[in-house]
Amino acid sequence: QDLQEEEQTGQPAEKQKMGDSSSSSRSSSMHRAADLLRPVGPCPICGRQEVLVPFVAYPCRHLFCYYCLRSHTEADQAFCCPVDGVRVVAMQRYTVHVPS
Repeated sequence: QDLQEEEQTGQPAEKQKMGDSSSSSRSSSMHRAADLLRPVGPCPICGRQEVLVPFVAYPCRHLFCYYCLRSHTEADQAFCCPVDGVRVVAMQRYTVHVPS
């Protein structure tokens, strides 16, 4: 079977298998990196583990679902972060800056 693979691909079977392994390894590394960049839940307001449309509250910098944070700050101009009690004065979409 190794000879058949070598004839079909032009590469020895062992090298081909190693190539498959390295591309698989690269792919899994990229998935792990993407997982590290995902915002970590739960949202302090709704408790959802996967924060929907993540936004950062300022000045405390805690992470919330956009809809949770927006609705609470609209309803109460003096809304305070439920984590630390600091008044939320601004909000910004959560972004990750990846060095190029």
